[in-house]
Amino acid sequence: MKLKYLFSILFVLSMNACSKEFLEIPPVDRLTADNFYRNASDVRAATAALYGVPWFDFNDKFFWLTGDCMSGNMYYTYDQEGQFFYFSFTPGNAHLSAGWKGIYRVVSYANSIINDMPRIAENNGVSRGVIDGAIAEARFMRGTAYYFIAEYWGEAPIVENAGALVAANDLILPKNTKANLYEFARRDLAFAAETLPASDGAGRVTQWSAKGMLAKLHLTMAQNLGDSKSAENFAKARDYAAKSSKRAAFRL
Repeated sequence: MKLKYLFSILFVLSMNACSKEFLEIPPVDRLTADNFYRNASDVRAATAALYGVPWFDFNDKFFWLTGDCMSGNMYYTYDQEGQFFYFSFTPGNAHLSAGWKGIYRVVSYANSIINDMPRIAENNGVSRGVIDGAIAEARFMRGTAYYFIAEYWGEAPIVENAGALVAANDLILPKNTKANLYEFARRDLAFAAETLPASDGAGRVTQWSAKGMLAKLHLTMAQNLGDSKSAENFAKARDYAAKSSKRAAFRL
């Protein structure tokens, strides 16, 4: 009889252990996407993070090695840094790898805000204007990142939602052409130019930041793609630059 009761207790416990509610306990000791984004301040704090740490590995050495060092503005011949000075770097170069991982970290941070934030923030009563503004900030950063990816690597994967790719076990991504990378960056920056405010707190991007980047992007496209749209891209670069310069002159 005792054995019968014991089996009954074990059966009940096993049923509870297998239930979704038993296994999925919301963490109370740390922030997650589901317990963050409670108000406008949380959303703004999330986008503020886009301006710092995610860019570190890209900026730390890769950016000046591929800029000042390769242009001859800096003399640096030591070890793997010197490979950039002599134009002899290999795929195994640690700084090249750090630059690649770093720029995709920016993409990952931006995608997290673009994909995860809106639903949670809206459910918590955050206004649509705050949500759209945060998405625009994230898309500015992602668009800028893909501009750099196109410039430095030429062909690379476009990742819009890593979570969905992992869930689908779709982990082998094809490379996109430079033209496609430019176009993806253009769409992100155009959204940012249309959605960001004309002014914001110190250090925050605005619609003028996006228009300045669009001018740079269209000028690059006109020069590098060499297709029938070169004249159109030159004209767009001129127009965006004119708008940005007028704003800059006004602020002075």
